[in-house]
Amino acid sequence: MTIRKTKSGKWTVDVSNGFHPVTQKRIRIIRKGLKSKKEALELEQHIRVVELKEKQFDFVVTTDMLFQLLEEDDLKNGRKISYTSTQRNNYERHIKPYFKNTNLNKLTYDHIFEFREYLKTKPKKQNENETLSYNTINKVLILLKKIFDTGIRKSLIDKNPVENLRKLPIRKPNIKFWSIEEFTRFRELIQDDETSYDLFFVIAFFTGMRMGEILALNWNDINLLTNTIFVTKTVYFVNNTSYINTTKTRSGTRNITINQKLAEMLIDWKVKQKEKLEEFTKNTEELQIIQSTPITITKI
Repeated sequence: MTIRKTKSGKWTVDVSNGFHPVTQKRIRIIRKGLKSKKEALELEQHIRVVELKEKQFDFVVTTDMLFQLLEEDDLKNGRKISYTSTQRNNYERHIKPYFKNTNLNKLTYDHIFEFREYLKTKPKKQNENETLSYNTINKVLILLKKIFDTGIRKSLIDKNPVENLRKLPIRKPNIKFWSIEEFTRFRELIQDDETSYDLFFVIAFFTGMRMGEILALNWNDINLLTNTIFVTKTVYFVNNTSYINTTKTRSGTRNITINQKLAEMLIDWKVKQKEKLEEFTKNTEELQIIQSTPITITKI
């Protein structure tokens, strides 16, 4: 019997799946201490689909099962932590609550359309007075399509009801730029002892670099003879922990020529930074460009 109740009142799941084709060892997974029969049945279903990867069974295929398989594939394919973390956040916040315990084999195009209409009414996490943007909704639907594609690839479901749903139209935002005069007035608000902040915003204003790219810069990334910044990496955050990785896209890896005034500002700061921090490090070239204390700057 796959599921049985023990003398203690707890439930045990004992699933066998024949023998390993190479080692000839019996394939068997046992889980003990489950509180209810319902919990045991759900676990058996999960073991058969996710762990044993059975392709013929009578159980419900859920988004949780397929998302776990998708994450396993992403791990094998070397996806960045920033990518998988964002993907999991979108899944946990938008997809999982809506499709909890749903049998994906029974979903149709109409069900997915209803889900998209629901997302249009869902408030933003940061501002409950605003609903999700069309861009966010499209990203959620792309993830849902990937989940279904995983199920098809693993022979767990036979159709993808998301594939015929068109993306919502997205208007290009009207980007507003500061003038030199506006930026100068902004810099006047920065205190004299806030060199790191001043340098950060000057680099951002004159190069267009992202925050993570600037935070990842050290002196090895700048050639002060040719006035060139080499952008090859970025800082990103997962659960309040910072990581350094390659830029978000291939086009993000680039060389930027800076003006002489910014170059002179960097040269002057490099001398001051070395005097200030050389007692705390063996190699000041590896300090962050904007670092002014022994502690690495992770946010602005």
